[in-house]
Amino acid sequence: MAAGFKTFLEQKYGYHTENTLACFGAHGTLAEAQADVQQRMKDLRVAGKWKIVETGWAWGGTPLAPPTPLPAGMDPAVNQLPEPFRTWAIKEVPGSKAYCAQTPMISALFDCDCFSRAVLHARIANAGDYRTPVPGREDMAGFDPLGNLFYNEKLPCTECLDDTRLSKYATEQVNKSLANVIAQKGSSAPSVTRTTSCAVARFVADFRAKPYVGGIQGWMNNAISTCYSKYAN
Repeated sequence: MAAGFKTFLEQKYGYHTENTLACFGAHGTLAEAQADVQQRMKDLRVAGKWKIVETGWAWGGTPLAPPTPLPAGMDPAVNQLPEPFRTWAIKEVPGSKAYCAQTPMISALFDCDCFSRAVLHARIANAGDYRTPVPGREDMAGFDPLGNLFYNEKLPCTECLDDTRLSKYATEQVNKSLANVIAQKGSSAPSVTRTTSCAVARFVADFRAKPYVGGIQGWMNNAISTCYSKYAN
């Protein structure tokens, strides 16, 4: 009913608000409801601060669309999200998993099932950010696109960290960076092994301290630069 009345106000009066419109009172009969409306209008007129507009709107009884079913195994805490954010979060789960699988850096560092759960948990944790979209506009309101979560520190991947994956990824990145040194001195040269060991350990420690996707490349570059300066020469 509130959604229908809000749409009516927007279409007839051009009135837009991000606030939730509410119905007041619970009445057993139509006569009781009408009497309550008249009393509320009288009180507002007496207060002298409000202009009363009787719009003549009546609810047509059109039911709301049924909520998106909760897929088997999904965290039931998603039901804490208001609509439409609950539905968006549910539908995003397979999308975030596919995004992980298609992004080499992310799939190298995280199990993609775990990554998609972390995204969902980030949505739930930030439920207070959401505001109702304006009808007729492509406006996701408080539902940040997935890419935005990488850089505003709303997506900590703490639950998905695995030292084996982190070390493997870091070793591969260090080897790429030291390719010329390895070609000249060999991968087992003391300077190379010390640099690699140092950079891998530093990256794992830094990323565990701040496990945000947006920081991956920065932590990796910092680890390689610091350890290269210390050992590779």
